[in-house]
Amino acid sequence: MDGGERFLGNPLLLKGNRSKDFEFIIDKISSRFEGWRARLLSQAARLTLIKSVLAAISIYSMSVFKLPKKTTNRIDGIIRKFWWTGQAKEGRYLSLKAWDSLCKPKACGGLGFRRSEDVNFCLLAKLGWTMASEHTCLWKSILSDRYYPETAFGDSYLPSNASPVAKSIWATKDFIVKNSVWLIGREATVKIGNLQWSGSDGVVIDLGCLNPMMCGDLCVRDLMLEDGGRWNIPLVASWFRPSSAESILKFALPSSQPRDQLCWKVNPSGQFTLKSAYWALNNSRFDHEDVVCKGIWKKHVHERLKLFLWRFVHDVLPFGSKLASIFGSTIGRCMLCGLEEMDVVDHFVSGCDVTRSLWFSSPWGIRIQSFNLVGGRDLVAWLLEPSFFGDCGGKVLNEFFLYGAILYHKLWNVRNDIFHNNGVLCLAEARKAIDRSFAEHKPLLEVAGDSESNERGSSAVRWGSPRPARMRCFVDFASAGDDGAVAAVFYDGAGEIFAAAASKVRVHSVLEGELEAVRFGLDMAMLLEVDVDTLFSDNQTLVKALVEERVPTWYLHFSFLNVLRCVVSRDIVFCWVSRLNNMAAHALARWGLSHSCNGLLSFWEVSPHVLTKLLVPL
Repeated sequence: MDGGERFLGNPLLLKGNRSKDFEFIIDKISSRFEGWRARLLSQAARLTLIKSVLAAISIYSMSVFKLPKKTTNRIDGIIRKFWWTGQAKEGRYLSLKAWDSLCKPKACGGLGFRRSEDVNFCLLAKLGWTMASEHTCLWKSILSDRYYPETAFGDSYLPSNASPVAKSIWATKDFIVKNSVWLIGREATVKIGNLQWSGSDGVVIDLGCLNPMMCGDLCVRDLMLEDGGRWNIPLVASWFRPSSAESILKFALPSSQPRDQLCWKVNPSGQFTLKSAYWALNNSRFDHEDVVCKGIWKKHVHERLKLFLWRFVHDVLPFGSKLASIFGSTIGRCMLCGLEEMDVVDHFVSGCDVTRSLWFSSPWGIRIQSFNLVGGRDLVAWLLEPSFFGDCGGKVLNEFFLYGAILYHKLWNVRNDIFHNNGVLCLAEARKAIDRSFAEHKPLLEVAGDSESNERGSSAVRWGSPRPARMRCFVDFASAGDDGAVAAVFYDGAGEIFAAAASKVRVHSVLEGELEAVRFGLDMAMLLEVDVDTLFSDNQTLVKALVEERVPTWYLHFSFLNVLRCVVSRDIVFCWVSRLNNMAAHALARWGLSHSCNGLLSFWEVSPHVLTKLLVPL
């Protein structure tokens, strides 16, 4: 072996200079840009090429090794220059927007690019998650036997002579520990000094809950008495802060779940995904949503128009004013109307006579100067939500947005032709070009509208089939701010109302409220000593989870298992029902928000307008 052998594109042996070991990745990416084809692509096409092709070139290497920062920076540099200029050769170029800003989701004002270093880390975090969780595979067994045979991944430490692959995976250990939580079972072997754990819905015990004066290697199981049925109250009180100790003592000790279960807490499902890991890694960068940019990308218009408007919003079109702020040059005259020192965004948007003339001759006859639009962001926000239309429907708003996008895009092309090629402005030809392009793009809006109508009109899925039953129960949850209420309505085999109940609840989410409504219905059935055969809810997510016996979200893990255990023991069938056919429980839950209730209700306690919905035979 000469040291250059590879497997699946990865080097089998790494040399001293690690950046040279991965030079082949740089060569592969650069080769994709060679030739005339790549240079002829539009900026929108380059965006697609980068996301669909170039990002996958280094995927095998990034999935195994933590690439040197020099290598990831060079990858980003090549991609960045190609997107701005259409080529990747060495040399200087002008970048009008920082790369970190472009590497944000479109909803946050970026273009959806991903920094190579972040992608590399998330791919390795997937391996780290496999090491930390209960997944079994050959490579995991080899690494665990070698580096932590008697402990867990979160508690392990690597020796200095560990392999490059192991060092790459262990570099994500702190990230995995920070964003995961153990749901304790009967074994409760989680170390309280290193890992996060929970024994109740939504309550996570982390390192900040520990008493800083205590130190040691203690498991959650050690906090319980020998019989495992009760907490050791003095021990819990000494190891945790008072508020945390109080929360722990309220945990119901697990009985049905034998083993501890690791959940990825940044994903509601509890499952690790690359997308959720990427967002968790960049949480501080993605905390602000750009409403205007988000609106652009949701519109059904050509990608070239979307990208143009995005550049307009972020002031990255090379107007004379933009270049003057960078190089200190003169602003220059407006290429459309000829006014000196007017090659600026504000003038182009609404101050230029050419822009005003085109808007006034549009189908809406708009006087653009009367709207006080300053800059590209104001313009695009106005195109998205023109106040003068009122409630005229989505079709008209979409057509107006499309027309405005085409108008400014055509004007920009005319301006560039005059600037670079000494072209001549012909207002009539510009108007014809705008109308022609609008007529070409308009049918696409109608196709998109038809597809949306078909999606909205699709029939709802029914999870489970109701069986002929002696008693049926309808449940629902209602909320108003921080207040919530649940209701259950029982009907006999003839469809006549048998009983009704409501109660106030405190929950943190709608799904938790719907689950609480199911639990309330089961409790009321036990109190009434009736045999409920079918229970109806209008929450599809919850009903599907109950039918499939799969926890819908990790922070409802314990409550869901308790409800599921009751359902299985009573052989109850769950069915989804539309809100229209669940009006009895819905109306009663809404009534419960503003009235005193905590269980079974007499008919004279309920308001007449609610009672009429309850007494309708089914």
